[in-house]
Amino acid sequence: MTDSQLEDAIKSDVVLNVSALITELAMHLNMTSKYREKMCDLYPWHNAEDGESAGDTLEHLVVTEQLAQRLEASGECVVRDFCGLTIWARTEKQ
Repeated sequence: MTDSQLEDAIKSDVVLNVSALITELAMHLNMTSKYREKMCDLYPWHNAEDGESAGDTLEHLVVTEQLAQRLEASGECVVRDFCGLTIWARTEKQ
């Protein structure tokens, strides 16, 4: 996805910025919570297995299914069904 396509998609397919909510949840969720794994997925740098940073998460955005599919095809971190939401963990590489 080109930068221009990404900017157009963000304008039309980002529903809500939930960064503050995700940050609060990360601080307060019990580590045995059923959302623990998905919470970790929202911070791609936390799960970098190859030693390379996936980039710092700048914001968490609720996105449409259409944008989620395009982002996943581009290798972006998208977490589905997090409390019923589809969330893109947008990193500094965008």
